[in-house]
Amino acid sequence: MKIRNLILANPINIAFLISVIYWIYLVLNTRMIIEYDAIAYESLGKMLAQQGWVEFFRSGPHREPFYPAWLLSL
Repeated sequence: MKIRNLILANPINIAFLISVIYWIYLVLNTRMIIEYDAIAYESLGKMLAQQGWVEFFRSGPHREPFYPAWLLSL
């Protein structure tokens, strides 16, 4: 009983416990779909090559900005 009170008394432990519960929820209820990632990165790379960084940032939040830029160097 004292160990349980000790764990729940510290806010850092509570935050960690909530995170672990959320990760378990995600593992049990979600699945990763990476089927269309290559198509999306290719189109972002083409946008960077043809229209530049200004259009990339203006057209909305995208994924990591430097991965499509790296594709341009290939």
